[in-house]
Parts: sequence; structure tokens; C-alpha cells
Amino acid sequence: MVDRHPEILDRALPSLSARLSINEDPLLALAAAAAEKAIAEWGRPAVDITHLVVSTNSVAGEPGPDVRLAALLGLRPDVQRTVLNLHGCSAGSAALRVAKDLAENNLGSRVLVSCADVSAITLFRAPDEAQLHELVANSLFSDGAGAVIVGANPAASSDSERPIFLMASASQATLPGTERAVWFRLSENGLDYRMSAELPALVRGNVERCLVDALAPLGLWGCGSGGWNRLFWAVHPGGRAILDSYDAALGLQPEKLAVSRHMCSASTATCLARRSSLLSTS
Repeated sequence: MVDRHPEILDRALPSLSARLSINEDPLLALAAAAAEKAIAEWGRPAVDITHLVVSTNSVAGEPGPDVRLAALLGLRPDVQRTVLNLHGCSAGSAALRVAKDLAENNLGSRVLVSCADVSAITLFRAPDEAQLHELVANSLFSDGAGAVIVGANPAASSDSERPIFLMASASQATLPGTERAVWFRLSENGLDYRMSAELPALVRGNVERCLVDALAPLGLWGCGSGGWNRLFWAVHPGGRAILDSYDAALGLQPEKLAVSRHMCSASTATCLARRSSLLSTS
């Protein structure tokens, strides 16, 4: 693709239109593959889905990916669609939080959540060692998708629905004064990304307070004599330094973040290989 769009490699030329256009079909393919797998595992027909939540950082436009995805999956015409754009690393969590609210406030609803990103083109820049934040972004984030179906009350008459997880609570907190710690903007040259060098320290200094505030209402404050190691952890793999900050702040045993560390390494390897391929075609 890059060889047909030289503007992607030239920082002096606007390339946003090309990047968004290139992303559309691969994004839909990833989102659909994840959604089809979720529907198959759910065991009910796609027409039983009442709501669709799509979250992405990779495309922008209307009609959006929700319209194409609903048609591709055979969802019914009156499915209620919601799109979350540019929620960054918290996109999946935000989508689940919205799905929980929809499911609990619409009796009998079934919410399909599909989160997908094709960051290779959106973030890709020609290498520039003076722009270290771009090198970090390009080494961390790859392409991928995930999907799940959320409901508040399993159908008593259906043997196909066997919930795997219970979403007991969903919360969000913002650390005051940290608006510039991580940010990204769509610009003429794609997705501009900045990550402050202070981010690991911010995580290390605040994560426990955030956990206490979120879990205390559930009776899980401190998690008893085993501390935070009594919990199962599924942490966003946003880089080794961030994961190290979780360990340091919470005193986690090595195996607690093993899956997140594996995903971080796998994503980095995939992303670097993808970008190497993009460069070799230019």
C-alpha cells in the first residue's frame, strides 16, 4: 500500500485521507472475524442481537464501521448502534462499560461489542530518531480485534447461553492534571501520538488509590491477607515500563502479569514486523 501512497512517507505531505481509506476494509475484516466468533460461541442467531457497540481508533466517517459491520453480520435493521472513536488504550474498557449500561437498562437486550484497530497505517511514519515518541508508539501498537456479547439476564428458556464472566462493576477515574501525559490527535499526517516519560511514575504513584476507590464498594478493598495477589489480573499491555509500575506499586507476584507481558512482547514483535514490511515496499 505504501508504494502506491508516497505521501505516507513524506512528512511534508498530508496523508490522512489515504490512511483512513486504506484502513477501512482491513478494519471491517478484523471486526467481523472477532464478532462472528463471539456469535458462534454465544449460540444464538445474529438477529437476536439488539445493540451493537463498535470501538476503534483507526477510522472516522459516517456511515461508520458499525453500519457495514451490522450488514455483514446479518444483524436486524433496527439494531441500536453506538460508535466510540479515539478512546485510545481504554477503548475496550469504555465499550464494555457502555454495553453494561445498555444491557442493564434494556430488559432482554443482547449487546454485541466489537473493538478493532488497524494501527499500522494510522500510526506509521518514516523512521525519525529525533521523534522518540513516534518510535515508541510504532513499537507498541499492532493490529487486532476482540468481540463479546453482553446481557444482563440469561434467557431461562435458552440452553445455548452459558455466561463466562460476570461484570459486577465498571468504573473510570481521571488523574487531575494529567491530560498531557498521553494524548493523540488525528492530523494531516495520520494519528499523532505522545506519551510522557513521566507516565510509569504516574501509574506507580496512583494505581493503588484507583483500585481501592473502585473495589471498596464491592467489599474487595485490600483483598484480605493475600493483598492484591488474590485477584486475577488482565491488564492492558501498554509497554514493559507500565507493567513494571503495576508490579512495583502493588507487590504483584511475577505470574500475575505474565499474560499481559506475553501480549506486550507479541504485539511489539508483530508491529515491528509489519512496519518493516511497509518500509520494504516503499
